[in-house]
Amino acid sequence: EEAKASLYSTVHGAGRLFGRREAKRRFTRVEMDEWLQSRGVTLIGADLDESPMAYRRLPEVLAEHAGSVKVVHTLQPFAVVMAGEGEFDPFKD
Repeated sequence: EEAKASLYSTVHGAGRLFGRREAKRRFTRVEMDEWLQSRGVTLIGADLDESPMAYRRLPEVLAEHAGSVKVVHTLQPFAVVMAGEGEFDPFKD
């Protein structure tokens, strides 16, 4: 019923804990690289504004939306490719 009431729409991502500017101020490249390495994720490109520590954890977000989603499968990333610092990104620039 909750899914029907929300027009079968739900979250499309985990959402940020910190804005882009705050993420760049708060985290270091070393911290970000260690976080990713400890989870077996290879990163190509990206700047600190996209640091994974700046985002909510997906399981917590999904738990809040348990009435409107049914998790069928969970993917574990092994690589992330993004525009790096100084590169044009049409979605940010």
